Amino acid sequence: MSAIPRGSWIKLYKDLVRASNEFPQYNYRLFAKRRVRDYFTENKVVADQAKLQELYQEGQSTLKTIRRQAALSSSLPISQQVVDEPRPSSV
Repeated sequence: MSAIPRGSWIKLYKDLVRASNEFPQYNYRLFAKRRVRDYFTENKVVADQAKLQELYQEGQSTLKTIRRQAALSSSLPISQQVVDEPRPSSV
């Protein structure tokens, strides 16, 4: 089993954060981004290659889940919250 390159981990992290940003609801968006950050922070000390391979596969699976849930959430009607509204430009 070969080691997963550092660039692949960075790409996975960025893809997870981008997918998390696709949630139309503010709370879901922040929750998903926080979970991604915590997941990577918690597991950054893992050195076992088998465990790293397992974590990478889990990350890929999570990415698919987040994308699917964000697409589903986008298709449902939601009520806008104050934090979702754009700020008026100050002139």
